[in-house]
Amino acid sequence: MQEMVPIQIIQKLFSDDLFSSGKSKYVLMTNFANYLVHSCTGTSFLCFLFCVLRLLSAVWMHMHILIWCRSRTELNGTELSPIVHSAKLKSTCHREVVAMVKKVIITGASGLLGRAVTKEFDNDPTWEVTGLAFSRATANLRKVDLTDEQAVKKIFEEIKPDVVVHCAAERRPDIVENRTDEAWSLNVSGTQILCQASVDCGAWVLYLSTDYVFDGKSPPYSTDATPNPLNKYGKSKLEGEQITLKVNPDFGVLRVPILYGEVTFVEESAVTVLFKKVLDMGNSCVMSDYERRYPTLCEDVAHVILKLAEARLKDPSVKGIFHWSGDEEMTKYDMAVAMAKAFDLPTEHIKGDNQPSGGSIRPYNAKLDCSRLEAMGIGRRTPFSKCIKGILQPFFKTQ
Repeated sequence: MQEMVPIQIIQKLFSDDLFSSGKSKYVLMTNFANYLVHSCTGTSFLCFLFCVLRLLSAVWMHMHILIWCRSRTELNGTELSPIVHSAKLKSTCHREVVAMVKKVIITGASGLLGRAVTKEFDNDPTWEVTGLAFSRATANLRKVDLTDEQAVKKIFEEIKPDVVVHCAAERRPDIVENRTDEAWSLNVSGTQILCQASVDCGAWVLYLSTDYVFDGKSPPYSTDATPNPLNKYGKSKLEGEQITLKVNPDFGVLRVPILYGEVTFVEESAVTVLFKKVLDMGNSCVMSDYERRYPTLCEDVAHVILKLAEARLKDPSVKGIFHWSGDEEMTKYDMAVAMAKAFDLPTEHIKGDNQPSGGSIRPYNAKLDCSRLEAMGIGRRTPFSKCIKGILQPFFKTQ
């Protein structure tokens, strides 16, 4: 027999040929063992050892599934012939492998939070991820207008997701105030379309909302606290929540506060944008030292979303409203000072303003009570000082 190099043996061992016939399990394993022995003739001891380990692994897996199949046939009161059993086994194995892959659609996948969520799911091999975007759609994302009912229906029918994480929104309060109709179309009408498409294909929706649904007068806010948004952004997100849970009460809502994370440009986050003034040390700048905020890392929120989605697929009682937030109370002034200290920069040019911020009205302190998720063992919080320098470093180098 012609001697084979180890890589050829490995390729053969991982091929389907050895398992594709309809032979009984005994003949199958005998032939497999003979193949390994003959293939290793003249090869190194290391290759032979690999072959033995591979055989043992294959035997264990095969016998494990055979036992499972037999238990299923005994329950049905029937006995299968070796050939039929092998055919049934192959079909069952295929279904089991397919069933292990869960499908998720992530809207707003090109955005600040959406990128982090997409990356989190992508890193888990049990999830098949489809990211949707519109204005910033790239080659890796599907371009879909969420306000186009037919376009949404088409992509959902194609993908057939198990879970939909709805990150897409107009999240800038001042923009929502000035472009109300446009923002409402995405935040409210788009949510209605998406939720209905999810119902039609049997997917579970997790709608991302905001702490701005509260007025900030009586913190901390539990998941069942009465919302009272002060601005149009908060009102649009609250209506999106209500639509989500009206379409299907089993859907989920996750409220989060001000977010920051890896940004493609420094203005992308209401947190990182402060760094521009921190770097402008030649000019005095005024930062709000009034509204209490709880900056939360997008990667932490993404971790929570993945765990919440997995919990839902195992337990149908996982539904309704959830909260997640960082636990460090900071004003924008506090954040700016923390950024300066991270880079050993002076802070004398940064001045605090204890008056309410201008523009759209913000809640004073909309701290979220996260006890529901904490009780489920879900959560992760990264200290602001631990990660803010790494996030801002690319923009510090270019100054």
